[in-house]
Amino acid sequence: MQEIDNIDSVADIILIGKSLGGIISMMACNDGLFSAKVSRIFVCGFPIKLGFPPQIHILREKNPVLPDYNKAYDHFFAATNCTIHIIQGDCDDLYDMDVCQTLCNAHDNVHLNIVKGANHGFSSCAYPQKNFYKECVSYIVNNII
Repeated sequence: MQEIDNIDSVADIILIGKSLGGIISMMACNDGLFSAKVSRIFVCGFPIKLGFPPQIHILREKNPVLPDYNKAYDHFFAATNCTIHIIQGDCDDLYDMDVCQTLCNAHDNVHLNIVKGANHGFSSCAYPQKNFYKECVSYIVNNII
């Protein structure tokens, strides 16, 4: 990664990530150098059931014991100084609607956009040939301006 001599010369940074990439974006926001410059983070497909930090091995376990990811994400959202937008399909198997809504509603800097009928990849749950990519991009563009 190229170093920047004058961080003040960098414009506001907007991070966009899909699934684990969104979580990594959130982690980078709180990790020093650019944190003051990140104005918004968009997470498309919030993999909340992986916990924080993400526990990838959980996907391979037959009976995973989930950590208290509510508390960990709650603490992380509170410590994040920028706006976080979570774009979430309501059929996502790595997502828990009630948990996510409760977490998001507890923080003024976190906004949740539910895409009805979408799975984790933003394809339709009922019609696999249909996707919701335009809806995701539209939400991002409307919230960047």
